[in-house]
Amino acid sequence: MPDEITRYYTRYLSQVTGPYPRSTISRMAQSRRLTRGHEVSSDRQNWIPLEDFLVQDVSGRKNIPQTAPGHAYQATYRMRKTQDPIASQSNQHGKRPGDNGGFHVSPTAWLVGGGLLLLTIGALVLLMSSDGSNHNASRGRQRRNMRLSSVPVAPAAASPAIKFVHGEASSVKTVQSGGGINRGKATSPFTRSVVVGHIGTPIWLKLVRRGNTVTASYSENGKRWTQLGAPEHIAFGHAAILAGMAVCAHNNTLLNTSRFSHVAIVRSQSSWADSNIGYPGKLGSAQKSNGIWTVTGGGSDVWGRHDQFNLFSRTVRGNTVITARVDSQTNTDAWAKSGVMLRGSVDSSSPYAYIFVTPHIGLAFQWRPHHSTP
Repeated sequence: MPDEITRYYTRYLSQVTGPYPRSTISRMAQSRRLTRGHEVSSDRQNWIPLEDFLVQDVSGRKNIPQTAPGHAYQATYRMRKTQDPIASQSNQHGKRPGDNGGFHVSPTAWLVGGGLLLLTIGALVLLMSSDGSNHNASRGRQRRNMRLSSVPVAPAAASPAIKFVHGEASSVKTVQSGGGINRGKATSPFTRSVVVGHIGTPIWLKLVRRGNTVTASYSENGKRWTQLGAPEHIAFGHAAILAGMAVCAHNNTLLNTSRFSHVAIVRSQSSWADSNIGYPGKLGSAQKSNGIWTVTGGGSDVWGRHDQFNLFSRTVRGNTVITARVDSQTNTDAWAKSGVMLRGSVDSSSPYAYIFVTPHIGLAFQWRPHHSTP
């Protein structure tokens, strides 16, 4: 189909995903994964509402031109006016023939309305009379409440980490957390995560692969490690996978510059390679100087069906361990990501395991257990 050659991006609250063919966007809208708040664009610069995009599809216009910079595309369509059944009933029962736009009120309605008004006035009088008698009692309760509020209260225990599976939260007692609730609102059938708050850079991160099971851990000094979440099964699909440092700006117009140190990969079998996965708007890069790795990454996010970020990695086979310390990162977004990743391939839908730190949300272990097919 010629129309399937064009790829479109979707945007909701400044978060951009895609690109997708037109048929995929239509299926996503039918399954309610896209809402009226979404917008669609072919060049990520000029956006139209989702409903306008879908109307183009229904109206039979198969070849939709791509939007060009500076010329926003406007869809035109017809709306069919239907008669409001409530308004019809009002016209039938609320008017008499010969009334010019006015409504007729029967004497019975006037009597009922007057009765209700008298009952309301009586209730107000009773309420005002009882208020004076209860005034002293109310002041006494207020004084007792003030004395109770001055008693010190023991602080509540820290909440456990939140494990998000298809957007549903379940308790995980391996770590403690004070944040990460925002990700719980995301609903993705492809990606899952465990979030723990109040952790920032510098922080040591580690992923351990045994077969297709990956365990994530973090440490403040590189000696005493805390496991984050439970070991997860990742169907990498290849004997040789990628292990390296992954950086995402979570903002397709900016670059997240992150600095790593103490980078170590067990059983690496190739030289380092830099990959901008998912065609991010800003291309990242990587370099090493005096034991410090500087990795920059753009992209909209690592989440859902497709990813956009920069991966600086080496090829490994079999069981492996990757360890690094994230020394700093750029605050391009609260969900900007800097950490270490094990990934099946450079495909934007590839299975992966990723432990990363963010500027404001905290620390997260995130994974895509299977390849998300288009």
